[in-house]
Amino acid sequence: MSLKGKTAVVTGSNSGIGLGVARSLAGAGASVVLNSFTQRDEDHALAKAMAAEFGV
Repeated sequence: MSLKGKTAVVTGSNSGIGLGVARSLAGAGASVVLNSFTQRDEDHALAKAMAAEFGV
């Protein structure tokens, strides 16, 4: 299923199930908004890595 052109907001997306969901959605072509309550610098690095890996 392609999600190209769609945007997904995933809460708790810096680890565990939330990260898995975010990666799956990005892999399907969605632009993903990552959200978490802690580790702002790590979240930014994660977002950059996912953008590079999935091109979204």
